[in-house]
Amino acid sequence: MSIAIIGGGQSAAEAFIDLNDSFPSVQVDMILRGSALKPADDSPFVNEVFSPEFTDLVFQQESSERERLVNEYHNTNYSVVDIDLIERIYGIFYRQKVSGIARHAFRTLTTLSKATATERGIELTVRNNATGEVTVRHYDAVVLATGYERQMHRKLLAPLEQYLGDFEVDRNYKLITDERCKAGIYMQGFCQASHGLSDTLLSILPIRADEIAGSLYEHGKKRGHSRSVVDCCWRQPADSLRLIVPTLCVGMPQGTLRVPTLEGTRSVPAAFPRGAWERSAWQS
Repeated sequence: MSIAIIGGGQSAAEAFIDLNDSFPSVQVDMILRGSALKPADDSPFVNEVFSPEFTDLVFQQESSERERLVNEYHNTNYSVVDIDLIERIYGIFYRQKVSGIARHAFRTLTTLSKATATERGIELTVRNNATGEVTVRHYDAVVLATGYERQMHRKLLAPLEQYLGDFEVDRNYKLITDERCKAGIYMQGFCQASHGLSDTLLSILPIRADEIAGSLYEHGKKRGHSRSVVDCCWRQPADSLRLIVPTLCVGMPQGTLRVPTLEGTRSVPAAFPRGAWERSAWQS
């Protein structure tokens, strides 16, 4: 079985390793436009681009400077591969060269011109950018590890397009709308152009959640909906005054929860899903 992997990033590298390790009889061609697999830059100073402070810095810039900063650190996340994976792949091709048995092929400086489904499988027309040579090859399957553009938010929110302008967001990820739109609409994972490379990753997830929660609260206050979390809980008469807040405590036995109670509220345990809290010797 012959498979082509198109792309030179992390996804392409992981697909190649999986096919090599899991299917000994499969022959794989790695096809990439570049001249080599390039390592991801995860050095300490560069990793600062994924900090909340750098998000502030990016957002404060003009659009042209934001774009420059994203491009400057592009090799932290795009079209790059973890160095240990590069070394594994290089080792595979090196051992092929030593043994003289060429199972896989590493086709660099190559672009895909055409793909056609035929009775023999998938026919790819590829061009070598160094020599100009055009070759037609047949494969049983093709893996596209070519990346993608994040445009789903535009399709999803198309019915509201008249209120949204060019989908710009404020610092707290809230879409800037005209005065006719009373709803607060927040975007997560679609704000790389305004907030930097960390927007599509996990590094700032808890910080972003806090910022959006705070913005939601402020948005509600402006509309006269300034209720607290306690106000949103189920209510009973004033003599049932207790709020159950389940938390984990370091060192407690497995299966137990520390359950502090806040006297003076009108919330009751029934406000929480069954099984979400339990009393134990750790109760305060």
